[in-house]
Amino acid sequence: MSSYLILSLISLICVEFVELASVSGNQEIGSETILIRNLRNAEGTHEECCGKGKTQFTEEEKKNFEECKQQYQGKYGGDTPSRADVIRTMECVTYCVAKKNNLLDDNGYVKEESFASDMVQIYPEDSVKKIAVANAHNCTLEGNNFAKDNWEQVKTQFCNPASYMAAHCLMNAVDMDCPKEVQNQSDTCQKRRQHLQNMKQNY
Repeated sequence: MSSYLILSLISLICVEFVELASVSGNQEIGSETILIRNLRNAEGTHEECCGKGKTQFTEEEKKNFEECKQQYQGKYGGDTPSRADVIRTMECVTYCVAKKNNLLDDNGYVKEESFASDMVQIYPEDSVKKIAVANAHNCTLEGNNFAKDNWEQVKTQFCNPASYMAAHCLMNAVDMDCPKEVQNQSDTCQKRRQHLQNMKQNY
Protein backbone atom coordinates (compact mmCIF):
# COMPACT_ATOMS: atom_id res chain seq x y z
CA MET A 1 0.00 0.00 0.00
CA SER A 2 1.45 3.38 -0.98
CA SER A 3 -0.92 5.75 0.77
CA TYR A 4 2.13 7.76 1.81
CA LEU A 5 2.31 8.88 -1.82
CA ILE A 6 -1.00 10.67 -1.47
CA LEU A 7 -0.73 11.76 2.14
CA SER A 8 2.66 13.38 1.63
CA LEU A 9 2.29 14.74 -1.86
CA ILE A 10 -1.27 15.92 -1.91
CA SER A 11 -0.14 18.61 0.51
CA LEU A 12 2.35 19.75 -2.09
CA ILE A 13 -0.10 19.31 -4.93
CA CYS A 14 -2.36 22.02 -3.50
CA VAL A 15 0.06 24.71 -4.64
CA GLU A 16 -2.17 27.56 -3.55
CA PHE A 17 -1.09 26.74 0.03
CA VAL A 18 2.57 25.95 -0.71
CA GLU A 19 5.50 28.24 -0.01
CA LEU A 20 7.97 28.08 -2.88
CA ALA A 21 10.87 27.84 -0.47
CA SER A 22 9.64 24.50 0.77
CA VAL A 23 11.20 22.75 -2.20
CA SER A 24 14.25 24.95 -2.70
CA GLY A 25 17.74 23.58 -2.67
CA ASN A 26 18.46 24.67 0.90
CA GLN A 27 15.06 23.88 2.47
CA GLU A 28 14.07 20.39 3.47
CA ILE A 29 10.74 18.91 2.42
CA GLY A 30 10.13 17.26 5.76
CA SER A 31 8.10 14.09 5.50
CA GLU A 32 6.79 14.74 9.00
CA THR A 33 6.14 18.46 8.52
CA ILE A 34 4.12 18.61 5.31
CA LEU A 35 0.92 19.97 6.81
CA ILE A 36 -0.48 22.24 4.14
CA ARG A 37 -3.57 20.21 3.38
CA ASN A 38 -3.29 17.41 5.91
CA LEU A 39 -3.80 18.80 9.38
CA ARG A 40 -2.09 17.43 12.46
CA ASN A 41 -4.27 16.58 15.44
CA ALA A 42 -3.35 16.41 19.12
CA GLU A 43 -1.89 12.92 18.69
CA GLY A 44 0.40 14.12 15.92
CA THR A 45 -1.30 12.08 13.22
CA HIS A 46 -2.83 13.46 10.05
CA GLU A 47 -6.46 14.18 9.28
CA GLU A 48 -7.83 14.60 5.79
CA CYS A 49 -10.23 17.34 4.75
CA CYS A 50 -12.64 14.52 3.92
CA GLY A 51 -12.96 11.72 6.43
CA LYS A 52 -11.29 11.19 9.77
CA GLY A 53 -9.21 8.14 9.04
CA LYS A 54 -5.65 8.21 10.26
CA THR A 55 -2.87 6.96 8.04
CA GLN A 56 0.13 5.30 9.61
CA PHE A 57 3.44 5.53 7.78
CA THR A 58 5.40 2.32 7.31
CA GLU A 59 9.16 2.47 7.38
CA GLU A 60 9.24 1.49 3.72
CA GLU A 61 6.90 4.36 2.78
CA LYS A 62 9.04 6.84 4.70
CA LYS A 63 12.19 5.46 3.08
CA ASN A 64 10.72 5.69 -0.42
CA PHE A 65 9.60 9.27 0.10
CA GLU A 66 12.95 10.34 1.53
CA GLU A 67 14.84 8.73 -1.35
CA CYS A 68 12.64 10.42 -3.95
CA LYS A 69 12.82 13.74 -2.15
CA GLN A 70 16.60 13.65 -2.08
CA GLN A 71 16.75 12.65 -5.74
CA TYR A 72 14.79 15.65 -7.00
CA GLN A 73 14.95 18.38 -4.38
CA GLY A 74 16.69 21.42 -5.84
CA LYS A 75 16.95 19.92 -9.33
CA TYR A 76 14.69 22.57 -10.84
CA GLY A 77 15.36 26.18 -9.92
CA GLY A 78 18.05 25.55 -7.32
CA ASP A 79 17.76 27.82 -4.30
CA THR A 80 15.23 30.17 -5.91
CA PRO A 81 12.61 28.00 -7.64
CA SER A 82 9.79 29.54 -9.63
CA ARG A 83 6.23 28.27 -9.34
CA ALA A 84 6.86 26.13 -12.43
CA ASP A 85 10.00 24.69 -10.82
CA VAL A 86 8.03 23.80 -7.69
CA ILE A 87 5.43 21.97 -9.75
CA ARG A 88 8.11 20.08 -11.70
CA THR A 89 9.67 18.99 -8.42
CA MET A 90 6.30 17.79 -7.13
CA GLU A 91 5.69 15.92 -10.37
CA CYS A 92 9.05 14.18 -10.09
CA VAL A 93 8.72 13.19 -6.44
CA THR A 94 5.20 11.90 -7.10
CA TYR A 95 6.43 10.01 -10.16
CA CYS A 96 9.31 8.51 -8.21
CA VAL A 97 7.16 7.28 -5.31
CA ALA A 98 4.44 6.00 -7.63
CA LYS A 99 7.04 4.08 -9.64
CA LYS A 100 8.47 2.50 -6.50
CA ASN A 101 4.96 1.34 -5.61
CA ASN A 102 4.23 -0.17 -9.04
CA LEU A 103 1.46 2.29 -9.89
CA LEU A 104 2.98 3.14 -13.30
CA ASP A 105 3.63 1.31 -16.54
CA ASP A 106 7.01 1.19 -18.26
CA ASN A 107 6.47 4.65 -19.78
CA GLY A 108 5.45 6.31 -16.53
CA TYR A 109 1.71 6.34 -17.17
CA VAL A 110 -0.74 5.46 -14.41
CA LYS A 111 -2.09 1.92 -14.30
CA GLU A 112 -5.77 2.39 -13.51
CA GLU A 113 -6.37 -0.83 -11.60
CA SER A 114 -3.33 -0.35 -9.37
CA PHE A 115 -4.09 3.32 -8.83
CA ALA A 116 -7.73 2.73 -7.92
CA SER A 117 -6.93 -0.14 -5.59
CA ASP A 118 -4.26 1.86 -3.80
CA MET A 119 -6.25 5.06 -3.47
CA VAL A 120 -9.38 3.55 -1.94
CA GLN A 121 -7.32 2.03 0.87
CA ILE A 122 -6.62 5.52 2.17
CA TYR A 123 -10.24 6.10 3.14
CA PRO A 124 -11.79 4.03 5.94
CA GLU A 125 -15.28 5.49 5.46
CA ASP A 126 -17.39 3.60 2.93
CA SER A 127 -19.05 6.82 1.74
CA VAL A 128 -15.66 8.32 0.90
CA LYS A 129 -14.38 5.11 -0.70
CA LYS A 130 -17.34 5.26 -3.09
CA ILE A 131 -16.32 8.75 -4.21
CA ALA A 132 -12.74 7.62 -4.82
CA VAL A 133 -13.87 4.55 -6.77
CA ALA A 134 -16.32 6.60 -8.83
CA ASN A 135 -13.60 9.05 -9.86
CA ALA A 136 -10.58 6.75 -10.24
CA HIS A 137 -11.24 5.98 -13.91
CA ASN A 138 -11.73 9.59 -15.02
CA CYS A 139 -8.79 10.79 -12.95
CA THR A 140 -6.51 8.14 -14.43
CA LEU A 141 -7.57 9.26 -17.91
CA GLU A 142 -7.12 12.91 -16.99
CA GLY A 143 -3.62 12.34 -15.65
CA ASN A 144 -2.50 10.17 -18.55
CA ASN A 145 -4.05 12.40 -21.22
CA PHE A 146 -2.48 15.49 -19.68
CA ALA A 147 0.92 13.82 -19.82
CA LYS A 148 0.44 12.69 -23.42
CA ASP A 149 -0.53 16.21 -24.47
CA ASN A 150 2.09 18.12 -22.49
CA TRP A 151 5.01 15.84 -21.65
CA GLU A 152 5.82 13.66 -24.66
CA GLN A 153 7.76 16.40 -26.44
CA VAL A 154 9.83 17.33 -23.36
CA LYS A 155 10.21 13.88 -21.80
CA THR A 156 14.00 14.11 -21.75
CA GLN A 157 13.83 17.19 -19.50
CA PHE A 158 11.04 16.46 -17.02
CA CYS A 159 9.33 13.58 -15.23
CA ASN A 160 6.06 12.13 -16.46
CA PRO A 161 3.36 14.17 -14.65
CA ALA A 162 0.59 11.57 -15.07
CA SER A 163 0.64 10.33 -11.46
CA TYR A 164 0.77 13.88 -10.09
CA MET A 165 -2.23 14.94 -12.15
CA ALA A 166 -4.21 11.77 -11.41
CA ALA A 167 -3.64 12.16 -7.67
CA HIS A 168 -4.49 15.86 -7.87
CA CYS A 169 -7.71 15.06 -9.71
CA LEU A 170 -8.79 12.36 -7.27
CA MET A 171 -8.09 14.38 -4.14
CA ASN A 172 -10.01 17.33 -5.56
CA ALA A 173 -12.94 15.08 -6.44
CA VAL A 174 -13.04 13.55 -2.97
CA ASP A 175 -12.90 16.92 -1.23
CA MET A 176 -15.47 18.45 -3.57
CA ASP A 177 -18.00 15.64 -3.14
CA CYS A 178 -17.26 14.83 0.48
CA PRO A 179 -20.38 13.93 2.50
CA LYS A 180 -21.09 16.67 5.02
CA GLU A 181 -21.02 14.30 7.98
CA VAL A 182 -17.35 13.43 7.38
CA GLN A 183 -16.06 16.87 6.36
CA ASN A 184 -13.23 18.38 8.36
CA GLN A 185 -14.55 21.82 9.30
CA SER A 186 -11.19 23.44 10.02
CA ASP A 187 -10.53 26.87 8.50
CA THR A 188 -7.92 25.39 6.15
CA CYS A 189 -10.27 22.72 4.84
CA GLN A 190 -13.17 25.14 4.44
CA LYS A 191 -10.92 27.45 2.43
CA ARG A 192 -9.81 24.53 0.30
CA ARG A 193 -13.40 23.49 -0.46
CA GLN A 194 -14.29 27.07 -1.34
CA HIS A 195 -11.25 27.29 -3.60
CA LEU A 196 -12.29 24.10 -5.39
CA GLN A 197 -15.84 25.39 -5.83
CA ASN A 198 -14.50 28.62 -7.31
CA MET A 199 -12.27 26.68 -9.69
CA LYS A 200 -15.20 24.54 -10.80
CA GLN A 201 -17.38 27.58 -11.47
CA ASN A 202 -14.64 29.31 -13.44
CA TYR A 203 -13.62 26.22 -15.43
